[in-house]
Amino acid sequence: MATEPSGTGVDYGANRTRYLRRLEADLRSRMAEAKPRRYEHSLSVACCAEAMAVAYGEDPFLARAAGILHDWDKVVPDGELLARAARLGIDLGVDATLVLPLLHGLTAARELPALYPELPPEVFRAIG
Repeated sequence: MATEPSGTGVDYGANRTRYLRRLEADLRSRMAEAKPRRYEHSLSVACCAEAMAVAYGEDPFLARAAGILHDWDKVVPDGELLARAARLGIDLGVDATLVLPLLHGLTAARELPALYPELPPEVFRAIG
């Protein structure tokens, strides 16, 4: 049985469990040196999102995937994040430096579909 160790007892099956492990490994590689505590935070958010999805009758796999990926671009330096937001046409109607703490989710939501095309759009909407 491929049950996630989140406490919800959700059985994702072998393929989905492998996929979640891949997301976690990719995130760990991305954050290992720069933001190791952010990696742990993302796993915690993933567990919480999964539990909320179970409680509200939503897909716990998609919620967990969104939780894992939600801080993907937190490792991107501010200047690069601002440049990415401009390149992606992200405009919140104010100077981007004023909303800098929000940009990581918006840029990741636009860029992650290319890395994880198997995930549906609602995962990326949850991130952004």
